[in-house]
Amino acid sequence: MQSFLELAAKTIFDSHNKNDLQNLQVILPSRRAVFFFKKALSELSESPFFAPKIDSIDDFILRTADLTTLDNVDLYFEIFAILSKIDPSQSFEKFMSWVPTLLKDFENIDFSLVENPHLLFKYMSEADALSRWELANDYVFTANAQNYFSFFDRISEVYEKLNQKLLQDKKCYRGMVYRKVAENPDWLLSNEIKKYYFVGLNALSKSEEKIIESLEKAKKSACIWDTDDFYMDSQNKAGKKLRAYKKSGKFGKWNFQNSLLKNSEKNVRIFELNNDSLQAKLVSNLIKDAQNARHVIVVLDENQFLPLLLNIPALQLPFNISIGLPISSSHFSEVLRLLIACYQN
Repeated sequence: MQSFLELAAKTIFDSHNKNDLQNLQVILPSRRAVFFFKKALSELSESPFFAPKIDSIDDFILRTADLTTLDNVDLYFEIFAILSKIDPSQSFEKFMSWVPTLLKDFENIDFSLVENPHLLFKYMSEADALSRWELANDYVFTANAQNYFSFFDRISEVYEKLNQKLLQDKKCYRGMVYRKVAENPDWLLSNEIKKYYFVGLNALSKSEEKIIESLEKAKKSACIWDTDDFYMDSQNKAGKKLRAYKKSGKFGKWNFQNSLLKNSEKNVRIFELNNDSLQAKLVSNLIKDAQNARHVIVVLDENQFLPLLLNIPALQLPFNISIGLPISSSHFSEVLRLLIACYQN
């Protein structure tokens, strides 16, 4: 059975003259999807051809806006530098305890295309006051209370000055760059790209929706969805957003709705084992029995990855891993510890 990315690649390849492919832009959810899409596309022709521009959606948005993202640590220092000028009494230790939440809020504001963030911060300040206090008309604010209730006013100023500073330096955070592209669709419409394909996206933010809608209105986009009847023809919560997209019709023709979950043939085998080590050994044995097949291994706990990683390379098979393994659980942690010790001494 063909994978979704293989089907999407074939659909795009068959819909255009081979010489026109270089004028297309394909946008996928992640860089990992980009790798496998390119691999699938390359297998569709025996002769060389110029491929479309193929990017993850983050890379595509950044290239369109011509901005560079800062990592979170750099952003923390940028925010603290601005906040220190507004409120010199702010301590760095307390600031570091809440700035990750603040940065996440900034990103959500921009992803959601909040029209006037200053009004949002004002509302948050007033709502928080009402929730915490029953203020009488003769209530007198103490210095600490005034400082507390002015917090969101300061944050509103931080948000504005951070955006100004980053734009001046041609830098950004993720939500900010999505907002800039969504508010300036001409950046996408004025280039040489003839058609944009959005492949396998789901649960779009407001900014992503607006970007795709702008291209759809200009007849320059097509969406290829990875959907199944099991979710689309039921009230299952997992398909709620995709059902809403299909019903709205604002993303054009609905492509690729299959019924693989209910109708495709499945072979299920269940093994009962006592510990993680035996699970890793079982995986190795199953792969040896079917070396020509493609496998997907899903684990409930990321701690189970380490015994798997120690076994799979010994099978001399190519493998690709999606994992959020902390450094402390990898062999590299010892190298890092020694390196830090060298600097300290």
